Amino acid sequence: METLRFLLVTTFYPPYHIGGDAIHVRYLAEALAARGHEVHVEFAPEAYRLKQGGTIPSSDTDKEPIHLHPISSRWGRMQPVAAYLLGQSRSVARHHSRLLKEVKP
Repeated sequence: METLRFLLVTTFYPPYHIGGDAIHVRYLAEALAARGHEVHVEFAPEAYRLKQGGTIPSSDTDKEPIHLHPISSRWGRMQPVAAYLLGQSRSVARHHSRLLKEVKP
């Protein structure tokens, strides 16, 4: 079987999650990795911090065979607010563009 490279893009990913959408993405990533594919996940921990009042959970994702790419911004928790108000985020767009060039899914 051919090994494929996937880049899953989501707002929340465990342990930085609030609901079931992040769990679904994690299950999908784990299933693809279990089949031998290379899996990358881009997510926004600052959006989680904004929704949860600044708390950061302990991470259990270091043990996964999945490559995690948290979106970071010098704006911190204001980055998701700016993206919401402006309808876009240049820092997220730059991060995503760099990741696409690097990962080449």
